[in-house]
Amino acid sequence: MKFDANFYAITNFKKKYVKFTLAGKSKIGYRDVYVIDLQKPSGAVDRIFLDAGTYLLVRMNTTRLNKGVSLPVEIYYDDWREVNGLKVPHVITESSQKQTTTLTVKEIKNNIPVDAKIFEKP
Repeated sequence: MKFDANFYAITNFKKKYVKFTLAGKSKIGYRDVYVIDLQKPSGAVDRIFLDAGTYLLVRMNTTRLNKGVSLPVEIYYDDWREVNGLKVPHVITESSQKQTTTLTVKEIKNNIPVDAKIFEKP
């Protein structure tokens, strides 16, 4: 959950994975993609699909722990836009056996002042 809560986690793969393996090339829809297996310290493997032209993340196959059971999840990243010099996905769709959730980002603001009062207990 900690990894998923970090919106910029996809830029920090070296901190989460111990081994990266190019598994080959494939297609997702109209896109040619590189398939890369990412091994966690536990030995579990996540798989990412990078657009062969832009090298942006298209999809990630991973697992989520739900009530002690590890369930497969597919996460799709789309509508990449530049925000302050960084490409950021503005549509993220997560699909599991039980549900599909889509996050659509309308606006991203970096380094804006945040009033500390909003973090105080009521």
